[in-house]
Amino acid sequence: FFRRSIQKNILYTCHRDNTCIINKVTRNRCQYCRLQKCFEVGMSKESVRNDRKKK
Repeated sequence: FFRRSIQKNILYTCHRDNTCIINKVTRNRCQYCRLQKCFEVGMSKESVRNDRKKK
């Protein structure tokens, strides 16, 4: 999810004022809050490799 979002430069929006709870059960309900949680836990855009080719 994180790699695809960064590589495709996808912009998500939250429909619940950015207050969604993201856990294993609810993570697919709001992509915006899921991506924000990725950033909160330390994932960075710079660490995503863009040079990897598909098979």
